[in-house]
Parts: sequence; structure tokens; C-alpha cells
Amino acid sequence: MVKLVYLQRRSLWETDKYKLNGGATFKLLFPGSYANFGADQFEGTVNYIGGNAFLTNANASVNVAYSGNLGSSFSDFDSYADSVFGGLNGFAIDFGGTFTIKDEKDGYKFNSGISVRNIGSMTFKDENNSTTNYDLSIQGTESLDLSQFENVDSLQEVEQILVDSGFLTSTSSTKDFKVKLPTVLNAYADLQVIPTLYISVFLQQKLTDDANNDQITAQNVLTLTPRFSLKNFEVFAPLSQTEIAGFNAGIGFRAYGFFIGSGSAFTALINDSKQADFYIGYRLGLGKS
Repeated sequence: MVKLVYLQRRSLWETDKYKLNGGATFKLLFPGSYANFGADQFEGTVNYIGGNAFLTNANASVNVAYSGNLGSSFSDFDSYADSVFGGLNGFAIDFGGTFTIKDEKDGYKFNSGISVRNIGSMTFKDENNSTTNYDLSIQGTESLDLSQFENVDSLQEVEQILVDSGFLTSTSSTKDFKVKLPTVLNAYADLQVIPTLYISVFLQQKLTDDANNDQITAQNVLTLTPRFSLKNFEVFAPLSQTEIAGFNAGIGFRAYGFFIGSGSAFTALINDSKQADFYIGYRLGLGKS
């Protein structure tokens, strides 16, 4: 997906000690590819016979949706790259504000902000479009051999196997469809404990329902980051709790504009972590003094 962004920001109130800013971002979206496979209210039993897995006594409401080349291949990157640039078929807005308690010597004593991001949706229009709702029912002695899905390369193949099995009943189908963006509430606070020690808290809370098939999802995140900061050097240790990976602890460093770190370095080393990440970069600041 490609997007064009327009940012509008202004100072709402400022004194020698305090500063309040507000702003909004407007985004024009050019969606290219999309895929979704959802099973709502799923119930079933998986039995292993002779090394193969079979699904029995199952019921679910299933949605299969795709647009662009994601329907025809998961692994063909060249085809996927061709469909990254779609038409103008979406709009989104972010808005929020920041509040700062200034410190003449060290920039600020307290800095905070709150925003609501990704309010909007995008419509997918493509010759390859499809979104179909099904009822899945496997009853009695019937079973679905799950080994059939081992080598599939597309959502179309998954859908065809399920249809050919006779366990799916189509309830509705359409070509063009609209998908809601992952609207989230973001909030942060950064407190100067002493002139070289800061503690920041970041919260991301999703405002949408993951169970909806016409919804791109996001995860809830809570991060606490103590950091030791000098003018040209900084060390920080993020401690985070996320829905998918659970608890993670990491460490990072900054020297002038160069930074390097990981949000899960410690937990990845000491236990069976669900997350492993690493980042490196250089930040160049340009502006008027």
C-alpha cells in the first residue's frame, strides 16, 4: 500500500514553563493487495492417525477474501511487488496533541502526548477480487485431512480445497469490498527523574474488534523504558508487554545520531521468547536554529 500524507501541526498554548501542541494528519491511500482468512466461532477436534492430522466435529463461519496478487500466490514476490501501487481508494486521519513542562537547562522535565491514529478505511477494486462467507460443517464420521494444505501457495488453493471437500456452504459473495484500518489509541509520558535519567511509558490500545473480517488488526502494547541520557550518548532498556509476544526486555544505545538496539535481547537469550528483533540506524536532524 502507498499513501500520501499531509501533516498540520500548531502551537495551541505556550508560556515560559508550559507548551501545548495539537495536530492532525490526513492520508490518501492507494491499496494494492490484501488477503484474509477468518474462522468465527470455531469448534472442532483434531485427531492424529498414522502421522496425519484430521479435523472432525467442526463448525465455523468462514470468510475468505483477497485482492491483487495475494490471492494467487503467497511467495511470488515479483508479482506481489507489481500490485503494491493501487488506485486512490482510501482515506485516513490521525489527530492528537502534546503537553510539555519545560526545563531551561535540559529541554523538558515532563513530556507527554496522546493521539488516535488510522481512522478510516480503504476499498479494494481488482479483477482478482473475491470475498466469500461460508458455513463450515464436519459432522459424524466425516473428517478433513489437514495434510492437503501442506504445500498450498495461495489463498485460492486453500479455498478450493475446502470447497471441493464438500464441507463448505457459501452464504454470500461479492467482488469489491471495504476494509477498516487498525484504529488505535496511542499515549506516552516521559519524565525527567534527574537531569540524566528519564523514564517513559508508552501505551497502544486498539479501538476495533479483531473478530470482524473487514478489519485490519493491531495489537495492544505497553512499554516502560528507563534511559540514561547525555547530550551525545544514551543507553535505554525497553520493557514491553504485547498481546502476541508477551513480556520482552531489551537494550539499546545511541551515540550522536547513530543508534543500535533490540527490544527483546534479554528475553530472547534467557528463555523461549516469541519475539526476536534488532535495529540499527542513523538519525540526521535538519532544521533552523
